[in-house]
Amino acid sequence: LPDPKTVLTKPNQFVSLGSSCSDFDRSPVVRIDNSREENLPSKPFWAPAYPGSGSEMFRIVVKAITGGAYRGEDVYSRWCHKGSVITCKTHFPTHVLGNGELHPLDDKRHNPASEKFQPNIMFLIRNPSRALASYANYIYETKNRDKISPHSTQMPESQWLRWRDEYFLREIRVWCDQIIYWLSITRHHFYYGGIKFIQFEKMLDPGTGPTLMQEVSDIITLEGGIDVIPAEAIPCAWYRSVVQQHNFFAGSSKNDRDGSGKIELGYTKRVSNYVPNYSKEQKNIINTSLVNLCNIISSKYPEEEELYEILQYYQTINST
Repeated sequence: LPDPKTVLTKPNQFVSLGSSCSDFDRSPVVRIDNSREENLPSKPFWAPAYPGSGSEMFRIVVKAITGGAYRGEDVYSRWCHKGSVITCKTHFPTHVLGNGELHPLDDKRHNPASEKFQPNIMFLIRNPSRALASYANYIYETKNRDKISPHSTQMPESQWLRWRDEYFLREIRVWCDQIIYWLSITRHHFYYGGIKFIQFEKMLDPGTGPTLMQEVSDIITLEGGIDVIPAEAIPCAWYRSVVQQHNFFAGSSKNDRDGSGKIELGYTKRVSNYVPNYSKEQKNIINTSLVNLCNIISSKYPEEEELYEILQYYQTINST
């Protein structure tokens, strides 16, 4: 797992990787081409996540893995089962957005809904202390969308503290409940099979991101039967989709459109050093929730060793 002391502190790796990706950009086989979307030959994957856990980034990663042929979509969108959609984002069952949200087991329009999806699930997971703050910031930006762009502004500290104190207990419970819900589906429903946890922090880290992206690529091609870019193109696809296109780490004054690899790197607002402020009691509740969740995993889902390790990692970094 990523070392919390080194994540987001390796700009030299970005410079080196960026300068070696010009061949990748010029290759029609692996280039991220947004104009070549195709009709999906199989069913899409569920991609559940707590709000603020990186769903937008994951959509771009999926699109890069397929060279731009397929994309992710919101599950409550009318496009979830049409065209080139390969992953369907959902916050079910905790944050259901309107009547269009599909139930993973049954739905009036898709009866049963499970038949419309791949049996294996890709669950996006993020440190709850950061995910809750990201969700609060999303709400703030949404309320002020006539004044600010999405993912561009950190909400005022006073408003974060107000939201935190009003909703913290509910949301940390929601974060845990969603994980248990989707685990229970894979265990007890006849149709659904395995679940892969896509860790937000690992996808961002240059030391682990390309490897995790390759694991996602393997799921898409082996289980979904989808054509993907060659394995040797994954590091550059990660760089282009996570570092540049999604703008998590670096900004570029020229956007490297000529494929030269000459990039002016600089941290953006999206990767600010802001650390959410929690009271001592709230920090204790976060870690107690993680401990309790680990106990549930070890007793009821002992095969989920990767998830258990992720939760222990979150305990460690939330204790520092």
